[in-house]
Amino acid sequence: MGDRPRDLDPYLVEHVRDALAHDPRVGELDVAVAIEGETVVLSGTVATADRQEAAANVVRDLLPDHHVRDETEVVDFPEPTEVEHLP
Repeated sequence: MGDRPRDLDPYLVEHVRDALAHDPRVGELDVAVAIEGETVVLSGTVATADRQEAAANVVRDLLPDHHVRDETEVVDFPEPTEVEHLP
């Protein structure tokens, strides 16, 4: 894909972001995507290590000719607690 015009990068970025948001293994909206030459850079936060790995795999599946640099961070969100309802 080295011959790909640079003006297609914004469309490619949105295509990757859409795939990350809609893939059931990932389902993340807070992952930023940047394309630097033949490298796709992922950054932001994900909920689990499995989702982090899945995000990189989604990009590899979409763009097998690109290298993936995953800079995402796994953020442990506390489990929801039961809310006491007032009468």
